[in-house]
This record gives sequence, C-alpha cells and structure tokens, in this order.
Amino acid sequence: MSHRASRGIFVTVIFLAFAGLEFVRPQSTDDSSSAPSALFVFDSNEPLGVRLSYVSEEILKISNDSTYVGCELSYLEGDEWKNLEAEIRIRGGFRRTYCFFTPLKLKVSQESSVGTPFEKDRKAKLVLPCLKSKKADDNLLKELMGYKIFEVLSPYHFKTRLLDVELKWIRKNKTDVHHLMGFMIQDDESFSRWNEAKEIERFMDYQALNEKYRVINALFQYMIGNTDFSTVYLHNEKLFYVNDMIVPVPYDFDMSGLVDASYAVVSQVKNEVLPIDQVTKRLYRGFQADHQTLEEVRSLFLEKEKEVSAAIESLKAYFKDPKEYDLARTYIEGFYEILKDDKKFSKRIADKGRKN
Repeated sequence: MSHRASRGIFVTVIFLAFAGLEFVRPQSTDDSSSAPSALFVFDSNEPLGVRLSYVSEEILKISNDSTYVGCELSYLEGDEWKNLEAEIRIRGGFRRTYCFFTPLKLKVSQESSVGTPFEKDRKAKLVLPCLKSKKADDNLLKELMGYKIFEVLSPYHFKTRLLDVELKWIRKNKTDVHHLMGFMIQDDESFSRWNEAKEIERFMDYQALNEKYRVINALFQYMIGNTDFSTVYLHNEKLFYVNDMIVPVPYDFDMSGLVDASYAVVSQVKNEVLPIDQVTKRLYRGFQADHQTLEEVRSLFLEKEKEVSAAIESLKAYFKDPKEYDLARTYIEGFYEILKDDKKFSKRIADKGRKN
C-alpha cells in the first residue's frame, strides 16, 4: 500500500470517528431569546466604555485557568455607568508571563447580565496592551485589525469589540489607575452557541479539515505575516465541527508582522526553525491543497479587497500615531501586490504548500 493511500485511510478513519460522535446542536437554556438583538455586546462596532477594578495580588497568586477572583466591573450606557457582578481570571501563554498588563478572562454572573449587553455573552476574553509604551494602544489596534480582516474573509470567526478601559489595580497601600484601549473576544462556548457548532479539542490531521477554510486560514495568516499558529497542534487555533465540516478559527496575532510588536519573534511551533528572521517577512505555512481550491480562495481574497480595506479604515480614528496606521495599511497592501501577480503567487504561496 502506498504512503498516500495509507494516509488517506488514516484521515478517513479519524473523520469517521468524529462523525460518529453526537454533535448535538447547542440550545439556549434561558428564556431570554426574545430579547432585542441590539442588547448584545458584539452587535456594535463602537468602543464600549469599561471600568475594571481588582486586587492585583489576587489575580497573580490566586487565579489560574480554572479559578476566578472577584472584581468590580461597570460599563457605560449612554451617560450612565452600570455595574455588573463579575469575576476574572488570568489567561494566556507568552503574554501571561511577559506582559505588564495580564490578559484576562471575564465571567459576568447570569443574574447580573439580564437586560444588559452581556446577556448572551457572559464570558469573554479581554485583551489589553502588552507593555507600557507609546505604541501600546496602536499595537493593540493592529492586532484587533487582524480579527476584523478575518471577519471579512470567513463566516466562522470570533467576534470582537473595542474597549475604552479604565483599569484599577488595588494594592496594599495605593491604587494604580491606567487608561488604555482593549478589546473583547467572543468565548469558545459563545461561538459554538451562535454557530450551532461543536468544538474539537484533540489532534486532527490537516486533511480532515475542510480544504477551502483551511486555505482561507493559511492565506490570512500569510497576509498578516503570522507563523505563530498550528491547526494540527491547536496553537492559537480552534477547530469547530459546523455545518458538517471541520473549520479552523484563528486568534492571537500579536506575533504577526502586521502588529510588529517590539517583543515579537519568529515562531518556532514544536521547535521547528523557520527560514525567516523577522516577523515582518512573510512565509506561507499552509498545507498542500488542490489547485482549484487555491485559486478559489485567491479569488475570494481579491473580491474582498475593498471590504478588507474598509475594515482597516474603520480603526483609523483610534490610532494615536497616524504612522502606525499607515504602516499597517501598507503591510496589507503589500500582500495584495503578491496576490495579484501570478508568478509571485505561485512562487511564494501555491508552490510552498507543506506536506507535513
């Protein structure tokens, strides 16, 4: 039996194993489904004013991937601040240990959420600037830009919402107050509920994924200059079974060339050394795919160019340094120059598909 044939049997067995599972369409367990959609926190693209206060020592010493600590949370509705009962915990990998502002996971109590924008999305990831620097907020906006671009390219994406944050760290002898930008990311459970999907939390051979959507994901990662991901090892990627197919949904783009953070380094997933030395240099990390699929996805990206441009433009007003915005826009324009050139597309993308 050939290697290709045996590989095909392996993929088929894996897929059938998943097909045999009970992928029950998730149902809402409360009676608030008739609530107007305008309430939902991710329905608006306007920045949401948020005040968050917590004991800094507790978040570092007590909270972990499963343990939450209490916090004071309020959000701005019109001219009025409204309080919520909520908890937070520490999250993340690299940023969890390296960054000055720790990434957080938010959980609003069900009773407190009723009639608020958080009623359908009580859990969310909170992304804050990594470091205290002049570029901190602008780097965060460029990472959010990545989410907004992917939102244009794939119907299967994590929703986001820009935040205007007043952060209070309560210490023994004083309270530190920080004013910064941030954004919320839709929780995995929320994604599953809204999309009637089931999250897959185990190794999957890349050939079990829907080919079109894995190519969309890979080309998007090339677009933003990101190598810090893996659909096989579930590194900065989530896999969902939705509409009878398995699709990848990416997150965490701070190591990308689009953001070009001061701390960013070329990723080495599973210690694989890559042939680039700067995150701003692009390297296609997608797996091999049918030529017709590659051209279909290429056409999709070209058709969506104006919408991608609009997604980038939507964040322009929030940048503190116009040059940082211009750098981000120019970086994406550079991708489209490659995409429109047949020779460059073949040499840098189509011919670079990985076999393993």
